[in-house]
Amino acid sequence: MNPEKYLEQYEVVFFGVITSNENVSNDHQIVTFDVEKMFKGESNDYYIVDNKLSGTCSGYFDNAGTKYYVFANKTEIPNQVRLSHFSSFVSESMAEEFRMVLE
Repeated sequence: MNPEKYLEQYEVVFFGVITSNENVSNDHQIVTFDVEKMFKGESNDYYIVDNKLSGTCSGYFDNAGTKYYVFANKTEIPNQVRLSHFSSFVSESMAEEFRMVLE
């Protein structure tokens, strides 16, 4: 994984902890994050992530309390972002395992 490429590709990049996770359907989640660190985009205390699973590379977020790096694009709704067609998030543990560093 090349984090610099992701920083260029997405409008909003942050590291945060899940505070709520709603499975709207089998292929749709709405996940709220408290933001711990912003890397790109408008700085907010929280973001709501619209995660529509649309392919084999899509993935689900875990439960509340789990930390992730999130790479997303803005929507028309304030504090809401949308993931792309593939999983554009990395858990804290996976980032540590692969020594992923964002500056």
